[in-house]
Amino acid sequence: MCIFVTHRLSNIGSSDQIIVLDKGEVIEQGVHKDLIKKDGKYKKLFDTQVSLYKKGGIEEC
Repeated sequence: MCIFVTHRLSNIGSSDQIIVLDKGEVIEQGVHKDLIKKDGKYKKLFDTQVSLYKKGGIEEC
């Protein structure tokens, strides 16, 4: 098992399990495709990051 903590959501799309925390509490859990369908916090954060990448607002490391 490996635990990967990141703010860059594009890095975790193929993870077996994604856990979304808010103020130390689990608010969503699942795989990428299910969390995107759910239209919750994960999807909102993911869509925001995708939008910023497209506009050039986030630089790749």
